[in-house]
Amino acid sequence: MEEVENILEMIETKTLNEAKKICGILGIDVPRICIYSCCGIFGGEGKGGDIRNRSGDYDAITDTVSIYIYENTELETVYKTLAHELRHKWQHEYNEEIFLEKAAITACARKRCIFYKAGKKYLMAPNPGSKGYLTDRVEIDAEAYARRYMRDEYNWSISFSSNNKDADEWLKLIEKRIGELDADLFSI
Repeated sequence: MEEVENILEMIETKTLNEAKKICGILGIDVPRICIYSCCGIFGGEGKGGDIRNRSGDYDAITDTVSIYIYENTELETVYKTLAHELRHKWQHEYNEEIFLEKAAITACARKRCIFYKAGKKYLMAPNPGSKGYLTDRVEIDAEAYARRYMRDEYNWSISFSSNNKDADEWLKLIEKRIGELDADLFSI
């Protein structure tokens, strides 16, 4: 059990150091970082029990990034997830319109709803151009930022093709957004 605790402590330390680096680039304060072992890995049940297919999230209310670690999760994947979730914090602080779009979509399960922020009332509807959660512009921007960060910081190879038509469409949107970020000398 001590070995498992040492592994988790090492992952937490490296993740916090990476968060400080990414936050410095984005110009945001480091949020609270929580790492959860999922689906029995390291002997824990994780946050909320069985949460397969989930790698992370950002909660603007508590200013918390949660990272979910599974049995085969590599440290680079943790870093990419961290960059993705920290981009959501950046969106919340510097691009409120896109972040409110995400908040409304997430909170309202893609239905028209009322959303409150800082005492203001917003009537929100899903992004009309969206074909689902992953193709919302807030998610495309966060994923493009994370992949670009990994490419630039860790020489990560970025693939834009798969054997899945829906995934290929998603990857093309990410590739386009990375191109936009690369073309803008002032983009973060």
